[in-house]
Amino acid sequence: MERVEIRAATGNLGSQKAALAAGFQREGVLRSAGFVHAGRVDLVVFGKLRSEVGSAGDAAGQRTS
Repeated sequence: MERVEIRAATGNLGSQKAALAAGFQREGVLRSAGFVHAGRVDLVVFGKLRSEVGSAGDAAGQRTS
């Protein structure tokens, strides 16, 4: 994979903190892109590129050699 992306509702601070703690970068907000029981919500997008994953931090379990 070249890129992994996480999308979290703007009100879901726990998921946003988890994404940052996992080394993802906040890239922006998609307005009215999600849907929950209360209706449409904005989503925060976080991304991580292959080049940003260290060999010891490869959470996907793929070999780096």
